[in-house]
Amino acid sequence: MLDVTWALAAQVGLWGWIGSMVGFIMRAFPAEGVFDRRAASIWGGSVVLLFALWVAGMMMA
Repeated sequence: MLDVTWALAAQVGLWGWIGSMVGFIMRAFPAEGVFDRRAASIWGGSVVLLFALWVAGMMMA
């Protein structure tokens, strides 16, 4: 049986992961040949956390 809470967590994790990947690409690389370490660590952390939420949601749903 499908658990609605975990299914919702999987959806939030998926779309959050996609959005944070776009944010990571846009903010960590603001110009050609430039890498912003602070922005990369913040956005990269959100990428990892939301990916983990997505996977956990899929496993538990």
